[in-house]
Amino acid sequence: TYVVHAVALDNSGNRVMSAPVTVTSTTGSSPPTAILHSPATGTSLNLGATISLHASAADDGVITDWTDSGGNARSGLEFYVNGVLTAPSFSEWDAGERNATATGEFTPPQAGQYEIYAVARDDDGNLVTSEPSVVVVNSYQSSKEPTVNLLYPENNATFSSTSEIRFYAQASDPD
Repeated sequence: TYVVHAVALDNSGNRVMSAPVTVTSTTGSSPPTAILHSPATGTSLNLGATISLHASAADDGVITDWTDSGGNARSGLEFYVNGVLTAPSFSEWDAGERNATATGEFTPPQAGQYEIYAVARDDDGNLVTSEPSVVVVNSYQSSKEPTVNLLYPENNATFSSTSEIRFYAQASDPD
């Protein structure tokens, strides 16, 4: 059993420590593996877009649902964004429950950088975290197409080869 803290240090030298968390190391079978398939690291999208989540897990025992210390039902394969459990996720298990896949969606509430990862739990209580993906959300909304109309010359107009031709157009952008 271990007691761990997170420490944050800002650019002014201020240091703060989180509340302690107790974790226990199990001596059961090998921990499961977890792979985050989507989104890919480096993905960049506009605010308002939805991110599709996809992960898989495998174990030599069973990937299993469980109940946390607060009595909340938890899935054996879950998604986290910036350290916070995202819900809901949908999980599928194989017949032997050794493999699992999970899918879900996340719509970022604001612009910024998001670290997304999956966590798998097996029947021995082993937890494993996938490699994270870092996604950047831009501050502007999805762009709407501008409109443009060529006002002059009219369609099928004819000019002599020595004429000076002026073009007039009108354009607008709803953004």
